Amino acid sequence: MLQGYKDSFTVKPKAIVSFFGPSDLVDMYINPVGGSNALRLLLAAAVGKTPTQDMPLYLNSSPVNFIRSTSAPTILLHGSLDPLVDTMQSIKVKDLLTLAGVTNQYVNYPTGGHGDWSNATYTDAFNKVQAFLRANVR
Repeated sequence: MLQGYKDSFTVKPKAIVSFFGPSDLVDMYINPVGGSNALRLLLAAAVGKTPTQDMPLYLNSSPVNFIRSTSAPTILLHGSLDPLVDTMQSIKVKDLLTLAGVTNQYVNYPTGGHGDWSNATYTDAFNKVQAFLRANVR
C-alpha cells in the first residue's frame, strides 16, 4: 500500500491489493492488538525507533497519509482474528478511500488470522481479488 499510494507519481499502479496490511503505524504503536506491549516493541524494532523518537518516520511510513482522490482502486482483505494487525487498519483505509471517492472493497473474514487462513478462505479471497481486478483495471 505504501508504495502504491506514496510513490504513485513514479509508477502509477492500476490497483492495490492488501492482505491484512498495516496502514497507520502511529495508531498501530499506540493501539496494538489486544493492548500487547510485545507488539509495540516489535513494531519499534522493525521501524528502528518509537513514534516519540521519530514521528516523521512513522507518518511517512503509513499508507493512510498518502491516500488521495487519484489513488488506485484498492481491495482490502483482513481476518477478524488477526493477532498482529487490527482490522481497524484496513477499515481506516476503506473509509479514507471512500471519502476520497476512490473505488474500494473491504472483505472481512471473521475466522481469519494473520495469513493463517484455510484453503477455502484463500480461494474465496483470490476469487474476490480476481473479480475486483477484472472490474477495475483497464
